[in-house]
Amino acid sequence: MQTEAFMKLRSVITEHTFKLFEKRKQVLMKQRLAAFKKQNWELYAAKINEASQNYMQLTAMEMEFALQQIDMSQENYMVAL
Repeated sequence: MQTEAFMKLRSVITEHTFKLFEKRKQVLMKQRLAAFKKQNWELYAAKINEASQNYMQLTAMEMEFALQQIDMSQENYMVAL
């Protein structure tokens, strides 16, 4: 895969992931803000971690789906990084 095509693929995957994650992000942000207002730092940190994990999982799923569509293995994708 040429560099330009690879960068476009990464861009599309990232953009789509952001769009899909937006609603979940808003829910977690409300919960995080509530924890912040109550000064519940354990819950606050947990919500940050949960958002991060949710986003990483969604990114992996979207990458896998995109790579299947173009018949590219994850190994080849990672080598291109």
